[in-house]
Amino acid sequence: MASNSANERPPGLHPALSTRQGFALLEESASVRIHLRGTIDDIREIRYVSADGHSVFTLGSIGARRR
Repeated sequence: MASNSANERPPGLHPALSTRQGFALLEESASVRIHLRGTIDDIREIRYVSADGHSVFTLGSIGARRR
């Protein structure tokens, strides 16, 4: 089988991304994962949702949308 068959994908995450962009995407994905893990930990540690809930959920929401 030829290495350039129509069914084979080119190497990389996506043909539209350069190698540099692919690595940047992977780094951002890791950063988001770490941020969301921290947000989940914060949610689990909320003692008074009425006092702390808004700030924890807001920070988690901003971090997820920013990325």
